[in-house]
Order: sequence, then structure tokens, then C-alpha cells
Amino acid sequence: MSPAQTEPIVESMNESSAPGDPFAPLAAAFLHIEDSAIVFSAEGELVVWNPGAERLYGYTFEEARRKDISFLAAPEESGATISLIARVLSGQPVPPQIVDRIGKDGNRVRISLRVSPLAGADGAIFGVLFMGRDIFPEVERENRLTEMQMRERDIAALVPDALYIHRQGKIVWVNEHGPQGGDEINLVKSGANYGWPLVTFGRSYAGFAIGEGTSAPGLEPPLHHWTPSIAPSGMAFYTGAAFPGWEGNLFVGSLKFQYLARVVLDGTRVVSEERLLEDQFGRVRDVRQGPDGFLYLLTDEGDGRLVRLQPTAN
Repeated sequence: MSPAQTEPIVESMNESSAPGDPFAPLAAAFLHIEDSAIVFSAEGELVVWNPGAERLYGYTFEEARRKDISFLAAPEESGATISLIARVLSGQPVPPQIVDRIGKDGNRVRISLRVSPLAGADGAIFGVLFMGRDIFPEVERENRLTEMQMRERDIAALVPDALYIHRQGKIVWVNEHGPQGGDEINLVKSGANYGWPLVTFGRSYAGFAIGEGTSAPGLEPPLHHWTPSIAPSGMAFYTGAAFPGWEGNLFVGSLKFQYLARVVLDGTRVVSEERLLEDQFGRVRDVRQGPDGFLYLLTDEGDGRLVRLQPTAN
């Protein structure tokens, strides 16, 4: 039976079946399958409860048949079983669905559920079959895979986006793309511990906190950080004469917010930040100082451009 099929399962009686009992061969047919097979009569009586159902939910047939018809339903789905039976008996199709059920131990069981009508040779519906497959292992695998992917993104965020060496290697500036927030500018110092992943201003891509806060004794804090993340790209330390007011400033491209950040410095201390060219050229992939003292931007749009910045006449 294909997942979308909702045609009645037609019961064929054989000579060994009890006359007038359409459920006896069904109980035998579902005896050795791994999935849960539960059958209710048209009157709502539980008539088939196979070993798969007992393994999945923990109830024996005798325990289950003494329960209310919706006893497996999660609290937010009370009445769902009655509703599904009514739909099937009225001839309405029920598509496959993923639902939570409550086992005997009180824990939730996530299953893939298929609901089908059972009909006799005359076409009359005499029961409703609920086939359930435990998908918890699949969900767990998907969750582990998602967690691994998120951790890979978090780790990838540690790779510096730009590194600038100034004054014959005496000063090394680096900007780092954090996870969700926590993009940083750091001054590289020999032997310094910059704290990842113990401290950060960012959060994991999975949404949970990383580390133990934003600072800790013995760990080097960032000189500057962006939260939310601007997705920093290339970086340049300006030493030219074309823009006299900008000498000694850092320039960092923003991919996410599409601007050029001018980071004003007092020595190696960040004083302020100015956003330049916001939304004018798209995603700024890189920024460099040319030999002419002008700044050059590279964008990474489909029609990416190389842009030269130079002072206006006034």
C-alpha cells in the first residue's frame, strides 16, 4: 500500500476463520510485523492490538481494551482518535501524518501514522486500521545531524575573515566572523587567549548560548564586536594621504548589511564606528588601499564591481 493510498483494505475470509468474525484473520496477519497495528470496529471497540503495539506503547491488549478510545493521544490531541475513525467511516481520506502518542510509561512516542478503512467483500466498512511506525530513531539521527551541521557552522565562524599586518609585522589586526553575533576585531598578541568557546558575544546557530558569558579573567576581550553579526569580510588599515581625516583607521566590509565600516582608532583602542556607503554597492567582499592612496572595494554580487573611493572636490 503506497503512503497516499486510502482505499479500503478488503478482508477475505478463509475456511479456517471464525464465521462472522472479520477480525480474526487480521489479528493473525499483523502478529509478526514490527509496526504497531491497532484496529477499532465501526462501533469504536478495540479489537486488534498486535505485539508491535504492545512493544511501542507498553500496554497489553487486555490493558488497552479497558482504556478510553483516545487513551494514546497526546493532551493537545484529545479526541483525535474518535475524529479519525469518524472521518474514515464517512468515506473521507486521511493522509499519512506524524503524531505524538503517550506510552504506558508516560513518555511521548513520535510515530508515522497511516489510517485506513477495513471493508468486507460487499464493500461495507466494518473497522478502521491504525498503522504506526516508531520514527524516534530517525528523528534522533536528524537531530544529531542538525547539531553537527550547526557545530560545523559555529567552528567555521572562527576562521578569520581578514588579517592585516601593520608596521613591519609589529601590529597584527584580525577580524573574525562570529556565529549569530559576536563578530570581532582583535589585536593579535603572542600567547594571548581570546576565549573561544568559553566567552563570546555570539550565540550558536542552533540558538543556544555558547560558553559562560562575554568575558572572564585571563581571557583577552575583543577590541570591538558586532552583535548582531554584520558578516565582516575584508579589512584595511588606512595609511594614505588622500583622506587625511581617515589616516590610522580600520575599514571593514559588511556582507550582511552591505556597507563599509570605518572604525576610528586611538592607537590600538577603538573609539567609534561610522557606516559608509550603506546599501549603495551591495555586499562588500573586500577593501584595499591602493598605491594612489584611494580605497578600493570589491563586491560579490552577480554583477560584482570594483569600486574606487576618492575624495570629492570640496
